[in-house]
Amino acid sequence: YTHPAIFCVEYSLTQVLHERGVRPKRVLGYSLGEYVAAVVAGMLSLEDGLKLVVYQAKYLQEKCEHGGMLVVLDHAASFKENQQLFQDCTLAGINYENNFIISGLMSRLREINSQLKVNSIFSHLLAVNYAFHSELIDPIKKDFEDLVGKISLLPPRIPIYSAVKKGEVLGSDDQHFWNVVRGKIQFKELVALIMNQVEPLFVDLSPTGTLSNFIKYGFGKHVPSFFSINQFGQDLKTIDKLVLDIKKVSLLCD
Repeated sequence: YTHPAIFCVEYSLTQVLHERGVRPKRVLGYSLGEYVAAVVAGMLSLEDGLKLVVYQAKYLQEKCEHGGMLVVLDHAASFKENQQLFQDCTLAGINYENNFIISGLMSRLREINSQLKVNSIFSHLLAVNYAFHSELIDPIKKDFEDLVGKISLLPPRIPIYSAVKKGEVLGSDDQHFWNVVRGKIQFKELVALIMNQVEPLFVDLSPTGTLSNFIKYGFGKHVPSFFSINQFGQDLKTIDKLVLDIKKVSLLCD
């Protein structure tokens, strides 16, 4: 249920902002948000985007062993430097220099979490039941790729950037959506790439405002980034403030 719920919240937020005159010149996808980005960019229809999200969750339940994901607030190179500590886990993503994610079986993640706390390194388990972006989800590959093969992928109407591909996505890339769930998230490198091309204004349409914080802590407050809602409530006031803030800086950014 969480997959379609997150998808619907994020897509609905794009429509709320659209009605208030805020329209993206580009979209950036992060993990499950890559499906929403593809719909907003016109690469997928809304129905097909939701279908991929629902069936991905269905296949995971039917074929994959339960696992989890752990966020580690330490320099990303420590994953390779401490191979024994992170043994049997996959580097699932790098959000910024001092924030990376690992995936694996929950028993190993709990052991690692405890050891990191002993070493005064902050980490926390994500509220997920599967080890996304790791080999533990490989059992769904054939079913998922068969499903994608039956869906029409269209040329995007606006540029769409992928945190897995760490670059722009083309409508003809039929491997893209499997890579979305299986590949390593490279948010840090993607944002750096975009910043080299334009002076961006980032608007985070996740339910928590997490990506806006990644940009804030990873790239500095001089890069304009806003969140639309967060876990603290008062969402309508937050959206009102977002629209006003965007109007103030939109002439300077892209």
